[in-house]
Amino acid sequence: MKFQTFLFTLIVLMLSACSSENERERPGDADINKEKDVIETHGSIENIDLLSRFTEHVQAGEKSSIKLIQYTTEGDPIISQLEYSQKLNYTLDTTYDSFGSGNVYEHECDSIKMNETGAETTYYLMDCSGEGDIELLTVSYNTEEQDYFAVSLDSPHYKLNSARKEWIEKLEDTEKGTSDFQLSTEHLNEIYKELVFANYLEEKTLSTSCDPNDDQTYKLEVSINSGERVFEWASCDNEEDSKEMTSVAERIIDIGKSAAQPE
Repeated sequence: MKFQTFLFTLIVLMLSACSSENERERPGDADINKEKDVIETHGSIENIDLLSRFTEHVQAGEKSSIKLIQYTTEGDPIISQLEYSQKLNYTLDTTYDSFGSGNVYEHECDSIKMNETGAETTYYLMDCSGEGDIELLTVSYNTEEQDYFAVSLDSPHYKLNSARKEWIEKLEDTEKGTSDFQLSTEHLNEIYKELVFANYLEEKTLSTSCDPNDDQTYKLEVSINSGERVFEWASCDNEEDSKEMTSVAERIIDIGKSAAQPE
């Protein structure tokens, strides 16, 4: 009986040790900063603007670094670390991927470039040791790949509604509409791109309280597939999120103006 008790205890201890080891190595233990890392989760991308900024720094010869986290279908992170200081060093860490090779790969690359089309932006690492060119990440903003995409913007001087095909200019005492207004697929892709690069899916710190007259406020509604995001803010709000969303809104207005121009 004593031997059986000892054997049982030994097995429990061994299983506990294995469990502890697995706990230490589980994918969730990867060092991930949700504010400073570029994170791709099944096509949804956070902080993509940071990768664009890193690309600009490298091309300008400025020291910089960035980390890219890409989640697998099973939810495991694959980590790309990029460091630039005269040379561009690329480290690919697959050790957190339960179904991957479990290796860490290191390359020295010549440069990084960004290739843009009307539907996507792809980042490439150029002339990497042992690999040649490496496709790092592709950001898609093709609205035709979505089941539904529509945008509505109410700004201090203009209103745009893609679903209702409305473009309205706010004059001093009246409003002037444009007949036969319609955004093309290219226009919608441009708008979607602005939203994606502004991380529109993330929570934003926005306020309208600085505008007591409520006449310099923006309201932006984005409908995509079965989801909707609504943003409201005043142009006098000096927080970074409000500045960024004002820039997005003004870009949407420029696209609306272009679409409203007679051919």
